[in-house]
Amino acid sequence: MPAPKSPPAGITFTLTSHRGPVTAIIEAALERALNRMALPWHEEATNEVPVDTGRLKSSLTFSTPTIQKAVAYTDHDGKGASFRPPKPPPLTLLLGTNVEYAAAVHEGINWEGGPVQIKEHTVKAHTVKAHTRTTKTGKEITVKAHTVKAHTVKAHTRNMPAVTRAGKKFIEGPGRRLRPRFEQIAAEELAKATS
Repeated sequence: MPAPKSPPAGITFTLTSHRGPVTAIIEAALERALNRMALPWHEEATNEVPVDTGRLKSSLTFSTPTIQKAVAYTDHDGKGASFRPPKPPPLTLLLGTNVEYAAAVHEGINWEGGPVQIKEHTVKAHTVKAHTRTTKTGKEITVKAHTVKAHTVKAHTRNMPAVTRAGKKFIEGPGRRLRPRFEQIAAEELAKATS
């Protein structure tokens, strides 16, 4: 019978993977970083939203896996509305709104024009600031500041002119500008977690 083989002479290394616990520490640090990034991005974006009625601006909110910031605002019918964004997947920060025209304001509009069905709706009493506008004939006129009384507009079809308007990029712009700060926050949280 042959003699049993003995292990080769030398040093034996046993490697143990700590990937799971290390990954959990890193993900927890990045989650804290996302929570720290959410508010500055939300504030910058909110400051950049163009304001007509204030509906879009007041509906802008954010969500991380641990924070879902609900907002309340007035909808186009003058009724109270609210929005709580969905919980995003891990390591994700969402900034957005549920207002239907937000994408057009953010990305811009390039519409050829044509008939649009306007539903019956109620216009709230409001004050119009002085401004200039262009008439159908192309003449520019000045509209004085005035008050509009509450009234109902019946359903009708309106022929809308072609519109081309650059997007305001109120979410994307601040995100790009704040990126160096976000990278710094992530580095700080990772350094805390690994020290």
